[in-house]
Amino acid sequence: MVKGGEILCRTLLIAMLSACGHSDDPVALFEEGDYEAAYSLWQPRAENGDPVAQNYMGIHHYMGLGTRRDFTLAREWYEKAATQGYPDAQFNLGLMYENGRGVRQDYLAAFKWFIAAYEQGNDNALKHLKRIAEEHKLMPNQMTYADELARPYIMHRVERAEKAPRKNYTIEQR
Repeated sequence: MVKGGEILCRTLLIAMLSACGHSDDPVALFEEGDYEAAYSLWQPRAENGDPVAQNYMGIHHYMGLGTRRDFTLAREWYEKAATQGYPDAQFNLGLMYENGRGVRQDYLAAFKWFIAAYEQGNDNALKHLKRIAEEHKLMPNQMTYADELARPYIMHRVERAEKAPRKNYTIEQR
């Protein structure tokens, strides 16, 4: 015969075990707003070279979620993931260079990272590539150079109907 106290203990144990299954998912914790717990789970993964975790570490430091806001650390984490070909980190690093947040503003570096991100499926990068081109932030030869610089970081190219801009002006014919 099971006593009431034993039933309560078993129920609590089952509830705790169920909750434990969820607590090891840093994405779920991040999305729920438990940034400290997510950070503590991402950190060892990031230190072991996981580019997804490195990107999340960058987000945590960039936004100050679960840790202090630190653009230098954000850039370092994004760069680790970006150089491994992770497109979301490439996009995030491009934003830092485009806006000069925690780094010297550098449109060539921004364009390079946006090209790498876009060519690997990050759709958000295209509007930033277009803005840099349309606002004449780079000359055509600089865009071509940025494209060459991006190539080593494009690991899994995605076929695109719309190509990234490669020049930012047209010569009128007379």
